[in-house]
Amino acid sequence: MKKSALVLVALTTLGLSTVTTSVESLSQQTAQAATWHKGTPKSWRGSWINKPNGRWTSFKALKAGFELGSQGMPVRIVKYAKYRKVNKSTYAVFGYAVPNGMFLGRNTKVYLKTYHGKHYIKSYGYSSTYLRVSATSRF
Repeated sequence: MKKSALVLVALTTLGLSTVTTSVESLSQQTAQAATWHKGTPKSWRGSWINKPNGRWTSFKALKAGFELGSQGMPVRIVKYAKYRKVNKSTYAVFGYAVPNGMFLGRNTKVYLKTYHGKHYIKSYGYSSTYLRVSATSRF
């Protein structure tokens, strides 16, 4: 009789601890990753230009997409843009670059970073400092 009572108490305790553990795990919130937003960050919208060594590159952020230009190459027009904040000063912007001239089109990702008042754009492994031209001018 003592053995069966001990087994019953042990099984009851084990069952209650399992239920308590599963309820606790359901109530815990997991960390949510940064959400993706449509378009481009408002603080980066407008025209930006970089001119190192006489060759210019340009970046134009619109509400729904962006454009990447380089001297002597076709402009990459990126549509269906979405962005997320990577850290305090950096955005990751992703979209589809449509075919244009020699460029055949593909998914494109750029990083927009503001550091000590300077604006950097990292695209295809290259990072450069850009200056704002104006919010309304065309390249």
